[in-house]
Amino acid sequence: FDSDLKAILEEQKKPVSFWEDGLGTFTLNRSVGWFETEAEWLGQPARLDFERDENRADCLTHFHTRMERQEEWDQRVRALAAEKLLDLANDWAQEAEEDREAATHALAGLTPFGIDVTSPEVYAPGVEVFEVQDRVSAGQTAVHLIGYLDSEGKGVTGLEAAFDEYLRSCGGSLSVRYATDTMGQALSSTAPEVVNENYGAGRGVVLTIDREIQQAAEQAAARYFEKGAVVVLDVHTGEIRAMASLPSYDPTNVAAALEDPDSPLINRALLPYSVGSTFKVLVAATAIEQGYADHTHDCPGYIQVEDVIFRCHNLAGHGLLNMTQALEKSCNPYFVSLIQLTGGESVAAKAAAIGFGSPLELADGITASAGRLPTYEELAVPGQTANFGFGQGYLTATPLQIAQLMATVANDGAAVTPKLIAGYTEDGQTISEYTPTYSPRQVIRESAALQVQQMMV
Repeated sequence: FDSDLKAILEEQKKPVSFWEDGLGTFTLNRSVGWFETEAEWLGQPARLDFERDENRADCLTHFHTRMERQEEWDQRVRALAAEKLLDLANDWAQEAEEDREAATHALAGLTPFGIDVTSPEVYAPGVEVFEVQDRVSAGQTAVHLIGYLDSEGKGVTGLEAAFDEYLRSCGGSLSVRYATDTMGQALSSTAPEVVNENYGAGRGVVLTIDREIQQAAEQAAARYFEKGAVVVLDVHTGEIRAMASLPSYDPTNVAAALEDPDSPLINRALLPYSVGSTFKVLVAATAIEQGYADHTHDCPGYIQVEDVIFRCHNLAGHGLLNMTQALEKSCNPYFVSLIQLTGGESVAAKAAAIGFGSPLELADGITASAGRLPTYEELAVPGQTANFGFGQGYLTATPLQIAQLMATVANDGAAVTPKLIAGYTEDGQTISEYTPTYSPRQVIRESAALQVQQMMV
């Protein structure tokens, strides 16, 4: 009932018509106040009569000529508003009889009650506006990481589920206390008291996410693709500064996301996909370590390995290329020739050390997929090694793992472990308890990583 009432009363500067036919109208006009109304019957100002029955408290029977006493007119207009709102509640929510009576009692102005409003600029007799915090909102950032709540306010996915019990313990309460008379009506002579029991104290979980970077990542993603993911890591610590997945969803309307064939609830940053040419960076670094930095290859548009032909995206061929040129042009035949020199096993070993082929738990219930590294037995097949050289074949990885690879090169060859939870806070300002940060692991020789960095500039 509350949500239906909210939808009606929050119409922005628009009269809400509750009853209308060819003879008369009754309109509740929020633009000038909740209970300032207009009613007419056959073109004349009108008043309202009510009769009681055993099922309802006050039921509309008919219009009459407007009564002279303004107080009685206002009282009956209020009662009509309560009745009309109650009819809508009956149709939409099938409230129990005792709930309907309580709603009628409240709407008739006999007891204080609360509704949500979209603006603090609401002015009317007996109306007090208090600011409260929204747990979720449409268009919030990092929605796939944060997750959503069920109808009872329990975390279902993401961090809301991972820290559900803890976050519940962090929450306070905010209430408003009114002094009332024996009829339950608020006393106008006594101001309401706001009771704050640790509400908005700021206690909770601190993420490594940078709000501005996250917003920039989401905006860039929405600009350039419809499905995919963006991950930004601190290359020195592994802290996740942004993680965006598209399509996104509205956490206040999960039902729509469940019916969307594009599956927007999926966090694509944590799911495995075919890797492709980004993997050539690791092949290049491995080759430099083994002394093949000066390797060249003449690309005619394809390369043959045993009886299998692997084609370049440039069917006319790139001609003679060195490693920097091959990386710039993303030449598949060059990297097939390169991994034939290094061997697939050495590249796979470095990939595993970075994090490929292993799942990664960012928080309870938030785990990045392992993806798949080809086995040494599979890489013993020359055609599979050739595929591996340009990121194809059995190889799959998550966008997070690709970010780990790039962070390893940028961090002079030292691999970092992604981290999402920075710690916990008691005041919303400072971190009172930090979570562990793992030391980087040297996977690529520093001199090799520096050379690859220069190739990527």
